[in-house]
Amino acid sequence: EIIEEKIHLDNLTAVAYSENNVINLTSDSGIYDRDGATVELMGNVEVVSDDGVTLTTERAKWSQTTKEIFTEDLVTIQKEGLRAIGIGGMANSDKNIAILKKDVVVILEPDTKVNCDGALEVRYNDNVAIFYDNVRVEDKDGKLFADKLTVDFDPESQRLSKVTAEGNVKVKKGNSYTLSEKAIYTESTKSAKLEGRPRVIIDPE
Repeated sequence: EIIEEKIHLDNLTAVAYSENNVINLTSDSGIYDRDGATVELMGNVEVVSDDGVTLTTERAKWSQTTKEIFTEDLVTIQKEGLRAIGIGGMANSDKNIAILKKDVVVILEPDTKVNCDGALEVRYNDNVAIFYDNVRVEDKDGKLFADKLTVDFDPESQRLSKVTAEGNVKVKKGNSYTLSEKAIYTESTKSAKLEGRPRVIIDPE
């Protein structure tokens, strides 16, 4: 249905081409604004790139000009080894980045869960994910708390290679814990380095 410069579509399917990859968009309905070169996507929105990244939400806008999709709704981003959920988000196919705005929960294979109150920024070209504000990490070995958390992935395997926690860092295992301003965990050596007035509190049990 065409109303002036807007084209209303049902069962929308679109393909967007960028310098780096191809993006496939689908939704129950959509409105294409020819003047603004934007598409408003509504209902079961799914955006899939040919490099294996999938974004799903209920409502979003896609800009033909900037190759950017953005939403204020609940959004899920998935890539091999990583599943992220948050409120509000943006993804740019040219820059190959994705951002979740707040209340983020991330599941990292095989058994790590990360929460943060602030934003999550994923830069796929750099193989890095950065969590902001009241970050909480939980896995089989214990819990970690920090103001900021940077996760580096191995470019080939896409598995976690290094984790850097910064600001009010607390690492808890059972009733024992460490305090520091910075902690760097390296997966290859299974070791952590504490920096900035490190303290160790050991449970006598």
